[in-house]
Amino acid sequence: MRDLIAKPVDAGDALVRFANLLETRAVHVELRAVNRELARQTGQFERFVSGPTADLIHRHSGIAIGTGELRSFALLFTDMRNFTGLAGSMAPGQVFRLLADSLQVQMDTVLRCSGHVDKIYGDGLLAYFEGEDMAERALRCALRIRDQVSGVGPSMTPPVGIGVHVGRVLFGFLGTQDRMDHTVVGDTVNTCARICGEARPFQVVTTEDVRAAVGEAPGIRFRALGPVALKGKAQPASLFEAVTAGERTSSTGYHAALSQSVRGENPRGTLRPPAVAAGAV
Repeated sequence: MRDLIAKPVDAGDALVRFANLLETRAVHVELRAVNRELARQTGQFERFVSGPTADLIHRHSGIAIGTGELRSFALLFTDMRNFTGLAGSMAPGQVFRLLADSLQVQMDTVLRCSGHVDKIYGDGLLAYFEGEDMAERALRCALRIRDQVSGVGPSMTPPVGIGVHVGRVLFGFLGTQDRMDHTVVGDTVNTCARICGEARPFQVVTTEDVRAAVGEAPGIRFRALGPVALKGKAQPASLFEAVTAGERTSSTGYHAALSQSVRGENPRGTLRPPAVAAGAV
């Protein structure tokens, strides 16, 4: 609405209204500057927390210890096999570079598959996926990580094992008044960690729940590993190795070759994953 001044013009009234307009304009300029700063800080904030975490903070009007929600996620654990042995055979700087490069590839792959990295822990990470096709995206992500880490090290390929599981988790904040962190906890998380522990180098191990959720997805196949006793579980779990439909080489020989490399029988360490058909996953 236009700010009209009745005639005849009163000089005092005109000055007051003019001052009000200038003040309003100054407020608008300041608000735009605040919005730009908020956008910048939000961009920085999202480098440290995932979208779902930021949404959780917003919906609960902040962060409080114990704030959490039950959510359905597909989880992905990675872990570098025989890391202690590898670290003992390499200079500290080489170990750090191998870890940094391997984790960068893994994190980039998770983000490209619309996942979120929950934790980086030493030589591996925990990521989660949500949505209708979360199990399939998590599995495709795992297969891509398996293949892409092969190009990380010029002289040593990070021997990464991967576990994928799906289920309900508690998603929220834990810690103390001085330090807290966002995370996922629950039996699904523990089970996924145990499954990752069963995976051999460059092997993606998953569960019947994931296999059922993925179904006949193009380019993905499953090899039954049989019932496996997992630590802390009363009943054996039906586990499967996830592979691409176009794999032409059994992973068994590959794992044997890797074992030779870790023992020093293949000093160049130029191992690569089984061949896969282009575009299969």
